[in-house]
Amino acid sequence: MREFIRRVLIEASQTGRALERYTTLISREVVNAIKDEGIKGAVAETGSVRFRLDIPEILKDLEWLSQVDVKIQGVEEDIVDADAAYGFDLDASDEQRSTSDMTINIMLPADYTDAVLSKLIPELKSTIRHELEHSGQATEDLMDVQRRVPDAQVWKTMDSADAHYLSRSEVAAYVSGAVKKAKMLKKPASDVIDEELIRIWQTGLSYDHSEEEVDDLMAQVRQSYQDYLKKRWPLAEVVIREICGDYSADVEDALATAELAHMGQTRRSGEQYIEHPKAVAKMVFDYYGDPTLCAAALLHDALEDALGQGNVDSNDQMESLIAGSFGNADMGYEVLDLVQSLTHDRSLSYDEYVLKLASNPGALRIKLSDMLHNLTHNPSQTQRTKYRNALEALRDIYGEPPAGISRGHWADLKNAVEIV
Repeated sequence: MREFIRRVLIEASQTGRALERYTTLISREVVNAIKDEGIKGAVAETGSVRFRLDIPEILKDLEWLSQVDVKIQGVEEDIVDADAAYGFDLDASDEQRSTSDMTINIMLPADYTDAVLSKLIPELKSTIRHELEHSGQATEDLMDVQRRVPDAQVWKTMDSADAHYLSRSEVAAYVSGAVKKAKMLKKPASDVIDEELIRIWQTGLSYDHSEEEVDDLMAQVRQSYQDYLKKRWPLAEVVIREICGDYSADVEDALATAELAHMGQTRRSGEQYIEHPKAVAKMVFDYYGDPTLCAAALLHDALEDALGQGNVDSNDQMESLIAGSFGNADMGYEVLDLVQSLTHDRSLSYDEYVLKLASNPGALRIKLSDMLHNLTHNPSQTQRTKYRNALEALRDIYGEPPAGISRGHWADLKNAVEIV
């Protein structure tokens, strides 16, 4: 059972990040087309342009998506928006699903410039992520909506709206798109969901349904979407704010990776081990206010413990998961470098290991927070002596506090080991 859970966690992590990656790759191709002077000219002259993306290298790994078409519609108003649709043969077999397609519809001012992109990209990525979620869903789930809303007129009746917005496939797709948009806008996903529901509410009213009817449905939809968000992204916003001061999708993903690394591991007290890196990360943020260091602190023991716990197949796999926890590749490798620095090289004594970290202030901040948390949670005498000796060696060579370490942090450490 443990092996099954481990595999499911890794597969879910990689699949989720894969769809994030494909969303980014497809949207990048669309944006490049939008920026093309020939495309701009065609929209300005004819009012619209339609084309197929030539992206075989991107689509080859997406089993149930074979092509992506884009339509750009020029409008007189100052409108910037995007929506998309995943198309498949009704009651298709898995093999038939392999010819399915996605159509992306974009509305822009007819004389648009690249300045529209800052507004367009979050909407574009959200709608692509929504439809990619559909591309991976079972045919039966997709057909359930088709049967209940056969003419695709979602707001034809309140029953058809209910069938659409509360269906299993649409709940997953709407929430996935909202999470992607939230990451782009650096906002809580729950807030983005609420904003989307306001738009849907307004659409419902425009079809002459009563406000009471639409309010009742939206209350059900909101509960369903928020419940799904908490179920699929259980580490979400409140916990992240408590640890690192504000919501960050990168910190959320780092915590998910740390959960995987320490699955099944406990401390001497019997407490789940993951509570230790969470506490260390909070200390790092409280002392230094740096969200990147906070994320790295969540992962500070991941390389040292994950393989030994049997939670990954290799250190290379764990390193890949750590680096892949961040939307920005440079940040991912920065955090990985910190975690690698914090992994104790057993050829070095503990004093030598800590002294070596003095050349990397970020890593030293995390290590000293790690030590302080251990010192305040029933340390053994051996552990207390080891830490005292390392801190005295650090003080004797680098002074006090060492470069990059706050006076408050250093004072708390000295008090914990009773250094005068």
